[in-house]
Amino acid sequence: MLIILSVTGLFSTLPGFAQLNDGTTRLYQPYQALNTTYEDSKLIVSDGWKNGHPTIFIKEKLLQEINEVSLVGGEIKQIDFIQAFPKIKTLIVSGKISATRSSVAIISLETRKVTDEFLVSNLQVSPNGEYIIFSRFFPEHDGRGNQTSCYATYYTGRDLSNNRPLELQMAAHVYDKRIDVGTQIYPVARKLMSDERCTDIDEDAAGNFLLSNRFFWSKDSRSFSFVNQKGNNANLIVGKLNAFGYFDIYSTPLYGALPLCGTDPCTGSRVTVAYTDNDALEVYVKSGAQDSTKKFIVKSADLRIEH
Repeated sequence: MLIILSVTGLFSTLPGFAQLNDGTTRLYQPYQALNTTYEDSKLIVSDGWKNGHPTIFIKEKLLQEINEVSLVGGEIKQIDFIQAFPKIKTLIVSGKISATRSSVAIISLETRKVTDEFLVSNLQVSPNGEYIIFSRFFPEHDGRGNQTSCYATYYTGRDLSNNRPLELQMAAHVYDKRIDVGTQIYPVARKLMSDERCTDIDEDAAGNFLLSNRFFWSKDSRSFSFVNQKGNNANLIVGKLNAFGYFDIYSTPLYGALPLCGTDPCTGSRVTVAYTDNDALEVYVKSGAQDSTKKFIVKSADLRIEH
């Protein structure tokens, strides 16, 4: 249940104040009204439009000053996610620029400025705000005709250049910092921070597609999982954070998952992943055409590392 508050005084000029009646600090209502609010014990964050651009308004509760951050680079039409992470002094904002594409803005809570802005699909932010996982190249949005998914992570603790593939930065004629972003996680690159297997579609001609409804994070932000479809095969992909701040990638086939969906991506179906307390993952495949659900239980021993 959403309660819209009436606010008076200086801050009442800002749009979209709202809070959850259970006292939680985050409001995330995708595809709802334009204005979204984040509020915690120290900050209130809201969004609106100013001078023709989506703008983030940041106010510390003990101060009268309001900081305005204009998002001019991503052509956002609707903001659908605002989340502050005070421990890492970061605010993450994302908004739709089309039905299949989002723009992400990383904002420093220290300088109140945008430190990075880039384009993605299907993003999911880790619970601690340190990582973002997303699809890079499907649906087609890189301008190069790619028709396969490439999955990547973004680490908010690194600066802009250290969140870009090194090889593409050297090739200025194809490098676009809004799109060529993140560390490629799947298909697994042979070299760190490389796009060699993401841009070489001939090597991966069958194409990869995100079969699960989204990416899924563990509560401690040290692992993510999703289901990928390649041709007639479905595989559970699991990333586990290593000591160097990157993710080791593991996978296992999900035999019998695709008959529920057909060979095309699971339109109208639901494929979800749940973390359990007994070191296992539960994958649920629910048919969109039939009233049937298949459950897969995957233990750590079932996973093999990808090279």
